[in-house]
Amino acid sequence: DLVCDNDWLISLSKSIYMFGLATGEIVSGQLSDKYGRKPIMLIFSGFSLVFGIATSFSPCMLVFILLRWCMAFCAVSAYMSAYVYCVEIVGGKWSTIVGIGFQIPFSVGIMLLSLSSWLFPRWDSLLLVITVPIILFIIPGAVPALIPESPRWMLFNGKPEKAIELLESAAKLNKRT
Repeated sequence: DLVCDNDWLISLSKSIYMFGLATGEIVSGQLSDKYGRKPIMLIFSGFSLVFGIATSFSPCMLVFILLRWCMAFCAVSAYMSAYVYCVEIVGGKWSTIVGIGFQIPFSVGIMLLSLSSWLFPRWDSLLLVITVPIILFIIPGAVPALIPESPRWMLFNGKPEKAIELLESAAKLNKRT
């Protein structure tokens, strides 16, 4: 029913989504500085999954708009924390390479969107298809040994012993001193 008299809801939905992105960027930066990159990545990735699935089952436009705001807030919060984590974990010229390379999955996802929308033409099933792969990020992120907290975050938040321990184990793994 988004035609004629209700077509303004389409623009409202997009604007509220963008507002969710803006507020998520501001809030997630503060939260990840206080609590760490990894926990914020995992928490907001989980919420992105929940809100993405819930949005695909929204019964009316008002609920859809509210859930899209939540989804945008959580998705950008997870993304920004992950981006900062990746850039912090490497040093020197690698931070530029990793920062640019971090965008590759997003680009591939956009390219696959047209194929996905052809295979799943209904908006609700398409939303499920593009939301469920978040699980692939949450599972390895939840294993402490696979993705440790950022050593730079540890250092600047009064945990230098843990940062040194992590860096020494990384150096040993990379056969460096």
